[in-house]
Amino acid sequence: MTAYAVACGTDLAARTGAEIADAGGNAVDVAVAATFMTWVAEPGMTSVGGGGFATVWPADGDPVTIDGFVEMPGRAAPLDRFGHAHPIVMPYGGETHTIIGAASVATPGALAALEHLAREHGRLPWRRLVEPAAHAAREGFPLPRPSHTYMTVARDTVFSATPDVWALAHRPDGTLRDLGEVIHMPDLAQTLDAIAYDGAAALYEGEIGRRITDWLETQGGLLGPADLAAYRAVVRPALRLTTNDWTLATNPAPAVGGAALIDLLTRMIDPAPSAWDAPTIARFACAMDATFAARHRMLGAPSTSHTSAVDASGLACSITTSTGYSSGIIVPGTGVLLNNILGEIELFPGGLHGARPGARVRSNMAPSIARTRRGETIALGAAGADRITSALAQVWLHLASLGLDLHHAVASPRCHLEQRAGIMTLAAEPGIDLRDAPYEVRRFDEPHMYFGGVQAAMRAKDGAMSAVAEPRRGGGVRTSCPPVA
Repeated sequence: MTAYAVACGTDLAARTGAEIADAGGNAVDVAVAATFMTWVAEPGMTSVGGGGFATVWPADGDPVTIDGFVEMPGRAAPLDRFGHAHPIVMPYGGETHTIIGAASVATPGALAALEHLAREHGRLPWRRLVEPAAHAAREGFPLPRPSHTYMTVARDTVFSATPDVWALAHRPDGTLRDLGEVIHMPDLAQTLDAIAYDGAAALYEGEIGRRITDWLETQGGLLGPADLAAYRAVVRPALRLTTNDWTLATNPAPAVGGAALIDLLTRMIDPAPSAWDAPTIARFACAMDATFAARHRMLGAPSTSHTSAVDASGLACSITTSTGYSSGIIVPGTGVLLNNILGEIELFPGGLHGARPGARVRSNMAPSIARTRRGETIALGAAGADRITSALAQVWLHLASLGLDLHHAVASPRCHLEQRAGIMTLAAEPGIDLRDAPYEVRRFDEPHMYFGGVQAAMRAKDGAMSAVAEPRRGGGVRTSCPPVA
């Protein structure tokens, strides 16, 4: 067994990561297997039918990000398919407008990214990484809090759109499933079995993909076999920032999340804050305003999941995946809840279906890894749509500038600059000093999942392992406790 630390959005995913480490897997194996488990155990947050990014930093190499985010489909779709929409409104984070249905489904890429990641940087056989998730789908898993919360607010929209997705969220008598209720997804188990044996080709070239595209075609969707066959994960050098003794590596362009994080931190580190007090909060709010304006406001992918892992060698892996708000579609016989990322209109300056087929969609995700020459390594990332950047920046400033430990850096009160009814408003948890706030304020009564879900795993310079799951959302961690001599 290698020494390791892993933090995930659900305890079941963290437990899976520990199982893989105990079997001899490295940090990449741990993160990949845990991410597969999130695709089962976090319904509505993420799935095989979504997109994502993975940042990996080998102990003896340079950091890279694997872009597995979604693409604009429609390479072979007739022109009369474009521009049709099924708009919905739901009470999620206020009043949320989005588009669901077949025309909202983009070409999924997360599976291709995980396969590349495991092949190039993992140690264990691919099948071993997929099997725990298939087992959980078949034997059952407890419904986690973020998924249950989302099902509650979207039960009449996303989770009533098609029979299979309705059955995921509801009992046969029509009542909503309870938090912690055991869910079984036998069709998804069979899909994962096929992926375990045939790799990503099961989706991009095989029967699973054909079943999905055939069904979507009957419903007016754009995604076709040509889109799946053409999809490739793209490897890019990670974007870096050096501050104090740390070098932070994160998601590069064309995604905007990493660049926004670097921009926000750059505005805050010269001079670096010495306290998280009223003047610093005011400065941070202004920095958010400048950064978010530079990035044309922050982008979507609201339903996201993140996994962070490190091991004794210093190898670190950080993976964020998403299905957007989800399309409301589980194609019969597959168990795969498909994304609705084409329905997040703010991602497309040209409007609905306004990108060319094959174009990568922009994203706010920022899976990140940081390292010092002393041997410290941290993998971190976040779920939470436009709060990803502000959450990660605050955690990082508490760690690197204020010297907090990992637990307190993640748990410390957060704020976020948002636009409400055209007015810039600083939303804040208890403990944020708003006396100097240069904007309207919105006070929360308690720590809230609105402010993002950060997962972080760390190898200390003495080899000790630690991990923190976001207390605002729940989640799970596993570590091998003894320090390495």
